[in-house]
Amino acid sequence: MIPIDNNILQLPVRKSTIIYEREDAVKRLKDLGLTIEFLQRVLAKGVKYQAEKPVNAPALEKNLGLWSGTITALRDELCPIGWQKDDKFGFNKTFLPGKYAITVSSGDENVSTQFNPQTKNTKGAVSEAAVEVNNAQQLTLLDFHSYDYVETNNKYSLQDMQHWFLLYYYDKHILKGELSLPNYFDESMQKITGWSERILLPPLTPEEIHQINYPQLSPLCNNSGEEIIITRKE
Repeated sequence: MIPIDNNILQLPVRKSTIIYEREDAVKRLKDLGLTIEFLQRVLAKGVKYQAEKPVNAPALEKNLGLWSGTITALRDELCPIGWQKDDKFGFNKTFLPGKYAITVSSGDENVSTQFNPQTKNTKGAVSEAAVEVNNAQQLTLLDFHSYDYVETNNKYSLQDMQHWFLLYYYDKHILKGELSLPNYFDESMQKITGWSERILLPPLTPEEIHQINYPQLSPLCNNSGEEIIITRKE
């Protein structure tokens, strides 16, 4: 674990960050029930998904392919083992009830480095609310099971759990990623610029992405709040 000063790039963050890499990253991910190989596979599948978009697909779909493919891959593997998905307010979230949530976002070139990353694109009020929930838990040591919702920003409500961000950066030559817990939202930039924890993933080359084996899945993902009716097969 490597505590560093988040002011390396003079970003307006408020707290220091703990960075986990190599063996420390393996241990921290184990605490969360995840592995480096799993997260690398999810990100690599996002790249593969983007590459397979039809040549005549709309430009917006092509540009969002890696993001959309990563979310899909994450849910394909996690939902069969009890995770759920939630896209309310346009905020992609895949979560383990009563535990924590993961949302996918592109980041800048500092992803998976010792320098402080920020989200590549601007974020809205829901992302800001997620940061508020994270900070509220750290400040008050909330019991994850004590509340159904935490009200934030007078408009949005988010489940009372840690909201982690799976950040990625891909420039055709290298795929970088990290799973990080945000703790600061810069209102002037409308981006997340501060993190209490960062779990760095080893980068992948295009050749390594191509060599990854993907499991055969039968994904089932329940939407949060939706009633699922199961009947006996006659």
